[in-house]
Parts: sequence; structure tokens; C-alpha cells
Amino acid sequence: MQDTPILSKTTTRILASFVIITCILSLLGWYFNIPILTSIYPEWPTVKPVTLYGFLLTSIALLFLPENPSITRTCVLLFIPLVGLILSLTVLSLYLLLGLNFNQIIFPHLLNLGQVSLPTTLNFFIISLGFLVTAFSRHRQTYAQYIFLCALLIPLLSLIGYFYNVPLFYNSANLGEISFITVVLFIMCSLSALFSNPNPGIANVFRRSDLPGSVLARYLIPAAIIIPLSFEYIREYLEKSNLLTIQMGNALMILLMIILPIPIIWFCLLWINKTRIELLEKGENLELALTSGDAGTWSRDLISNAYTIDDQSRRLLGISQDSTTMLTDLLKVIHPDDRELLISAQKNAIVNHRDYEVIYRVTLPDGTAHVLMARGRAHYDNNNKPTHMSGIITDITAQKNIEEKLRISQQQSEAANQAKSIFLATMSHEIRTPLNGVIGMATLLSDTPLTPEQREYAKTIELSGNALLNIINDVLDFSKIESGQLELEHIDFDLVSKVKQVALIMTPHAHKKNLSLEVNINPNTPIWINGDVTRLNQILINLLSNAIKFTQTGKITLTVYSVKNNVRFEVKDTGIGIAPAAKERLFKSFSQGDISTTRKYGGTGLGLAISKRLVDFMKGEIGVDSTHNQGSTFWFTIPYIPALLENPLITQPKNISPTEFSTTAKILIAEDNEVNQQVIFIMLKKLGLNNITIANNGFETLNALEKNSYDLILMDCEMPEMDGYEATRQIRKIYEKHISIVAMTAHALKGDRERCIAAGMDDYLAKPIDRKELVRILQLYL
Repeated sequence: MQDTPILSKTTTRILASFVIITCILSLLGWYFNIPILTSIYPEWPTVKPVTLYGFLLTSIALLFLPENPSITRTCVLLFIPLVGLILSLTVLSLYLLLGLNFNQIIFPHLLNLGQVSLPTTLNFFIISLGFLVTAFSRHRQTYAQYIFLCALLIPLLSLIGYFYNVPLFYNSANLGEISFITVVLFIMCSLSALFSNPNPGIANVFRRSDLPGSVLARYLIPAAIIIPLSFEYIREYLEKSNLLTIQMGNALMILLMIILPIPIIWFCLLWINKTRIELLEKGENLELALTSGDAGTWSRDLISNAYTIDDQSRRLLGISQDSTTMLTDLLKVIHPDDRELLISAQKNAIVNHRDYEVIYRVTLPDGTAHVLMARGRAHYDNNNKPTHMSGIITDITAQKNIEEKLRISQQQSEAANQAKSIFLATMSHEIRTPLNGVIGMATLLSDTPLTPEQREYAKTIELSGNALLNIINDVLDFSKIESGQLELEHIDFDLVSKVKQVALIMTPHAHKKNLSLEVNINPNTPIWINGDVTRLNQILINLLSNAIKFTQTGKITLTVYSVKNNVRFEVKDTGIGIAPAAKERLFKSFSQGDISTTRKYGGTGLGLAISKRLVDFMKGEIGVDSTHNQGSTFWFTIPYIPALLENPLITQPKNISPTEFSTTAKILIAEDNEVNQQVIFIMLKKLGLNNITIANNGFETLNALEKNSYDLILMDCEMPEMDGYEATRQIRKIYEKHISIVAMTAHALKGDRERCIAAGMDDYLAKPIDRKELVRILQLYL
């Protein structure tokens, strides 16, 4: 249902405001003796001051009439009794000859101010009665509208008198006179009150634009008023001008009254027929839609609680054609857990005047369970009382089955991802733990006096361990990307310096194969940008490593320049190139250009796949231009994001010396693996630390702390009996003095560092332990 915007609460306030302004102007006319403001024409009666004050109080009440009932009642209780009291005293004074003249009291300087007329007083009483019904009987708004209609009769009769110059209609010797201004103000007040609450009653006919009767009423009622008045005015004018005799004028009026209704009735019939055809078409379309969409219609009588449902609804509910359809019968077919849901939804819809939607389960006579969705709304009579409800029922069983399958599939997918994460975490830990011993011991072995052959063997062990570590890191990175756990940093950094640092790292690898590595940075390249410098380095190292791996002679060239709003990086080599057929699988996981069993270059095939995913995460592009046996150019672009700071501070990394920490500090190593105990113990010894204690689990760690105090605890996270997390929590709980605890763990997945910090640890060292990282920790906490 749509409301016509012209008939609304705003209209009430506009009409009331018009009355207030008119009253103020007329009162000013009395105060300053301006006759045109108290009477339109000199020979017409003037509006009385008491009448104006009555209109003022009434219109102020009208301004608040559309609000909530409590405000309406307050306004009525304040203004209407006052109006009634003044008018009552006026009437008593008029008929009992008391000599009480409120007009003369208000304006004593004006002589011969008459009393308020009886028709004026009577009309105020009628309007006041309408206010009382509106304020104190919210369910009888239709009666109030009839009262306001009655209040229109006297002013309309007077208006006709003014219109056709019949003084008897507005100036009677026995009843008193009604001024033209009073007539207009009464009409405005009555209309304003009539449409202050247009939901129920006759005003609703004008308000509801979706009903054919409402459309006709808005056309016909104004025409029924305007046309007769206009023709009568024309007839009178022609008679006064001697263009028509009285008999001819009367005959002409009768003829017009016979002829004019014919086109009006014809128009009404055409309109009704057109509307009926449209309704029939909509009904047929609705029936077709409901039939094809497994839906049916229903209605419920709120007095008898009887349901009227169509055949489709009966089929959906499993109700036979000859069975009754009371509310209790319908509830029997609904699942017991859903019955109260339907009842509550319908009650809320009735109280709140809103549509409702509820989903419930039913069991059909054949034993099959279905899920139905019911939508409905309540309908009300002219007194705003609910009479019935109507709506549709739709079978959504198939949709619910699909949703359930998707939910199960999602749970299985989440479980698989969880299992994958657990597997990767476990494998990472189990591989890194012995790898820490391999790389650590190889590094320590290299620091001892060795023959050239022995040093070569130790170096080979260290390089192999680092290669294995790189593979593990690649797998973990790829897993993070696949599971959506990868997060990018956004920091300001010096792009030019970082590119040169990467080239400096990769230059020794190129020189080992007698290759040259050149760096070309275009002058238009921005120096300071914002982004993830770690991931950018990873991409560049991957591409440069591939270029070095697949190039036997010649050179590698790294070029950087700015293109539009992007920074472009190109790694060009003079290597073996890539065949056209192999380009398609280059950036796929675990794939290489040469997939034969005799390939001689090795590798996991994850480097380019990870690089592509990282570039995609950065919202850039990556690609390759290559000719077989002539070299390749791998390129990628990233968006240029200016540094957040206008003048970023250039900070140089601090050179850390092994002697910048106290060598007398007490260190407690909490580690269960004997090899790792030996590796970290020897590393600390070589760094000059001699006061070192080893604990095999969390219990031994707590026991050691009871006997001695320590400056730093290197805590393994996975230990038997009591792990490092629980041991750290116990330490934080027992000791008020802060003891520095650094995690020393083979866990390296997303969230592992955060878990260590949450347990109370100060920092994090990933296995295999890097000597430089260990020195950094010692520098920081000793």
C-alpha cells in the first residue's frame, strides 16, 4: 500500500500553521485598526477577537495531534477546556443577558464589538468533541472523522452564502453573524483535524493510492464540489447580465445536471474495467508463479482462527482436501519445536504492523520431512483492529539441503586445512630439530682447525643443510599463501638501497659460475616507498637465483624503473631460455620448465609459484619473455605507494660485536634434545659465555630457578613432562622480578611467535639457530 504524499501529517501542520498566521494577522488588525485584516470587504461581518483566540488554541492543539497519544491528550486537556469555557460563558452571557462581552474586555478601546455568534460557538463545540474522541478513544478514529465532517457543514453553508450573496446563510438576526475569515478558518481546522490521523475511516479513502476507489474518490469528490458551484456562479452571472432568464437558467442547470454525470460514469466504468483486467492478470501471474515455484497462499481469520488455504498449500502441508484448517489443525503438522516460533512471529506481526517471515519443519503423511518458509502480514479494519492475516508458503527443502551440504563441505574443508596446518607444524618441528644439529655442528666444525679436505666436507654439510632449510621455508610459505594466512607488512623503506643489498647478496653466487651481475636503476625510480620489503627481497632473490641456476655463461642484469603508478623489476639472463610450451606451467606449484627425469637443475618448482602469489598479494603483475636457447627476462610490477613520512629518517644498521654483552651472565638452556643442547652450549661458549646450565624440561627449569638466579633463559617450547609455554607461565606467576625468556623453537608457522609472546616470553629464536640472531638476542637481553 502506498500513501499519497499530499495527505499526510505534514498537511495537518501546514493547515494549522495557516490558521495561526491568519489569527495573528487579524488580531494585529484589531490592535492597529486595520479593517482589511478583520474583514475582507467592509460590508461583510468582522471576525471577533475571542473567535481568533479560540482558533489559536485549536490550531496549536492541531500541531501536536499527529504525535503520540500522550502528547495529544496533554494538548487537548490544556487547550480545549479553555476554548469550551470561554465559549460557554459567551453563550450564557448572550442568552441570560449577563452583559459579559469578552471581545469588549480584550479590546476596551474599541466600541460596539458584538458577541460571538451561536453557529460559531456550536462549531467550536463540535471540533472540541472531535478532539476528545481522538485523544481518549484511539480505536474510534472513524467516529472522530465523522465529527470533523459535521464541523464542515456550518462553514460550508456560510461559504455558499458569501459565494451567492445570500446574507441569511451567514448573518442571522437570531443566531448572529459569521465572518468570512471565520468560515475559512473553520474549514482549515476541520480539514487539518480530519487528516491528522488518516489511517482509518473516510480519510483513508484519499490516502490509499493503490485502491481503484481511492483514485476515483480523489477525482470525483473535488469535481462534485467545484462543478456545481462553478455552473451556479455562471448561471447567476448570466441572469444578472440579462443574458438568461430565470426559467432558462433553471432549465439549463437541470440539463447540465443530467448530461454531466454521463461522462463521469463512463470514465468510472472504464477505470474500473481496466483495473479489474489488471487485477485478473496479476492474479493469474501470481497463481502461475506460486504453482511453478512450490508455493501456495493462505489466509487466517483472526476472530475464528480458521485458515483458508489453496490446494498448493494443502499439498505442501500434507493436509487433505476434506480436513478442517483451524489454527490447532495447522499446528499439528508443524514440528513441535517450531510451533511456538510461528505463533510468536504472527503475534509480533499483528502488534508491530510488520510483515513476518518464519521457517518451520513439517512431516508429510508419507513420512518425509520438509522445510517450509511462511511469509505473511496482518490486515486491519477502519478502527485499526486486526481482522485477518494472509501470506504465502514456500517449500525450501531443496535450498536447505544444499545449504546443509555446503555447511558440511565447509566443515570438512576447514578440518582438512586444520589437519594440513597441524601436519606442517609437526613436520616443520621434526625436521628443524635435527636440522639445527646438522647446520649448527657444521658451523661449529668449520670454526675448528681442519684440513682443506675436511673444511670442504664441513662446508658441503652446511650448504646441504641450508638448502634443505630453504625447501622447508618454501613449503611453509606456499602453505601460508594457500591457506590465506599470509599477511603483508606496510613500512617505509629505501627501495634503491634494498635492491643494491639484494644484488650484493647474490653477486658471490654469480661469481662462482663466472657470471657477472649488473644492476641498472633508472633515475625515475622512486627512492622511498611503502610496502613489504621482506617479501620484495624474497621475490628478487627467487628470480635472481633462477637466473644464476639456468645460466652457464654471460651475465645477469637486474633493471628497476618506474612505469606510470608502478615500479617494474626485470631480471634478464643469457641462459637456456624457455620453450613456448613450458611457459604455461612456469608459475604453477611444484612445476618447472623441464619435467623429464633426466633434468639436471633440480629444485622444488615452488620459487616462481611463491613469487607469483606474492606479487598477486601486492596487487601487481608478473610474467616472462623468453626465447629458447637465447635467454629469458622475468619481470614483475608492484604499485608505487609513496612513503608515509615526507622525509624518512635514514637509519644505518648497528654493527654488533660479540663483546657488547656481559660474558659473566648466567644462562639457563631449557632443551630436551641432546644434540641441540650441545649446539647451543658450544655456540654460547665460543661467544665467551661460561656460566651455562642445562635443563631437560619445564620441571627442571623451575627447580634450577629455585637454586640459582639467571639473567636469560633460552626456552624450547616442546619438551616432555612440562613444555616451555607452561614453564614460562609458571615463572611469570611465581617470580615478581622479571627474568628474560627467549623462545628457542622449531615451530615457524604463522601464530607461533604470537603464541610464545602470549605465554609470557620476551622474544623468539627459530631453529636452526643462526649465530647472528643469537648474538642479537644476547645483545638485547644481557
